[in-house]
Amino acid sequence: MSGFSFWVPFNGDFKLLEELKVHFANDINGNKIEGLYFPASQEYFGSARVVKKLTIDNAKKVIDFCKNMGWKSNMLMNSSCGGADWYSPKTISKTLLLIKNMKLAGLTSITITNPIYLQKIKKEIPDINIIVSVISEIESVQRAKFFEDLGADSFVPDRDINRNLELLKEIKDSTDMNMILMVNEGCLYRCPQRNIHYNFISHWSTTEKEKYSDFMTNYCVNLRGVKPEELLKMQFILPQHLKHYACITSSFKIVGRTRSTKDILQITKAYLAEKWDGNILDLMSSATPSVRDKYGYGISANTLDDIFFKKVTTCDNNCEKCNFCKNFTENISSS
Repeated sequence: MSGFSFWVPFNGDFKLLEELKVHFANDINGNKIEGLYFPASQEYFGSARVVKKLTIDNAKKVIDFCKNMGWKSNMLMNSSCGGADWYSPKTISKTLLLIKNMKLAGLTSITITNPIYLQKIKKEIPDINIIVSVISEIESVQRAKFFEDLGADSFVPDRDINRNLELLKEIKDSTDMNMILMVNEGCLYRCPQRNIHYNFISHWSTTEKEKYSDFMTNYCVNLRGVKPEELLKMQFILPQHLKHYACITSSFKIVGRTRSTKDILQITKAYLAEKWDGNILDLMSSATPSVRDKYGYGISANTLDDIFFKKVTTCDNNCEKCNFCKNFTENISSS
């Protein structure tokens, strides 16, 4: 009985809510869904994913569903760029009004990246729970303390430190904020275009999807096609490895707002059960499913045992001197 809790993505499909009620109303292996997260209406705020537009009325339906299930609800306002008008009094007032409106409907928390907005929101709406986004790159005690002093209640640390257990514990012990670890984001480790990509998506997410070609995603998909070892360097946490984080946190976030309802249900079940025997790429989100589909790669979770976990959580990440991941993927299966 682990007692882990998970934030689960809402992908805009209300059939997902029906299925979650059927399959996850009760704990699995002592683990439970803590709440659902969804984007703020795109007319108000950009986001870190390009997804189907969610109206305020539909967002309120998700909030009502969470209330009925006894779950929390979280609205994402995690844009990393809002353009030249981001700090105008009109824009800030509009944002505050949205949060107050959604809170009256029962919203329990928001996720935010911008520290200036965080400070303003906490001052104006002190009883809203604020989660600092992974995009804020909290990867040190100092950075965590900055956000805590601004009024944050919880935070998702930079996922590039997911395998640095000592650092995670040090950060956790230094703050009263709750730590929420992201388990299955499929981005490149130390991606050189991460911040630029988030800025791009922040704007793209408020427009019509067909207007642009996401050339940055194409870059990282093709890079992993020719360097599959990068798949192992991604800072994922497998379901069976959650036990190693019990001394650090009991809160986790499942990524997947762009995944199908079937995929989200499968991934959620795997994490709550703390067991996955299939292809690890099936668990990942972001661009990793595209790598799997384009190159046919498959890495069995059964090959990534506790020996693998110990290796990747104790290495110095100097890949130029270590060929562990490269050697591991030399015989990677492909269709």
